[in-house]
Amino acid sequence: MLQNSTMPLLPRPVTICLVVSLVTAASPVSAETPPSAQHTERPAPSTRDPNTPGYVTAKEMADGSTPPANVDGSFIIGPTHDVPPEMSARAASRRARWLNSR
Repeated sequence: MLQNSTMPLLPRPVTICLVVSLVTAASPVSAETPPSAQHTERPAPSTRDPNTPGYVTAKEMADGSTPPANVDGSFIIGPTHDVPPEMSARAASRRARWLNSR
């Protein structure tokens, strides 16, 4: 029942549905893959033996002292500190219990 050459062959809603289905079929949605259920332990960090060749040696300075200005080299400077009580494992467990009780 075409009356003129400009009349569409399919109704507009059918054409829109057809175009949408073709576009979605041609380009599937890329979804993130779910994380794996297996928990793997992290490998231990590698450590270097300070006696191996190429290892930079450093002289540790006493608290409050500085290296002499006329000497080249690597120095470890700065005060040594005790671990504060709030950083202990016991304090951390108390904090966790306190946070969970809130």
